[in-house]
Amino acid sequence: MTENIETVEPAIANKLDITYLRVLILNLFAMSLIMGIDVISDNKISEFSAVGLVVLAFITSLVVRRGDFLAAVWSPAIAWLFAVLTVGQLALKDSGSFRIKEAAHIVNSLADFAYWILGATAIAIVVTFVRRFLKP
Repeated sequence: MTENIETVEPAIANKLDITYLRVLILNLFAMSLIMGIDVISDNKISEFSAVGLVVLAFITSLVVRRGDFLAAVWSPAIAWLFAVLTVGQLALKDSGSFRIKEAAHIVNSLADFAYWILGATAIAIVVTFVRRFLKP
């Protein structure tokens, strides 16, 4: 006796799911691009970058694989720090020694936008929590 085994095509949502590493890479480069546009346009880090971070966190938390949901939670803070350390250097102030400028730049950018970073993280937590416990 032979049985007919049908292969079931996975849902469309499964085709969009991306892995942990891809979420981190996507966030790092997308946030760098967003902050680069922001810094080049007005020579400072403004709310444009912060809103971009929140939108990016929301989008990546929608497309991350369910098993890799922590990538969406960790990536907003990591992406912000990476962008500040790379393209955010274009907004560096011109006073003091190099070490003082760098320390002030990093601390100020993290402190001034802490509520945006925490908000993006909270949005990622909520979206991944809802996705994790809702059946497709």
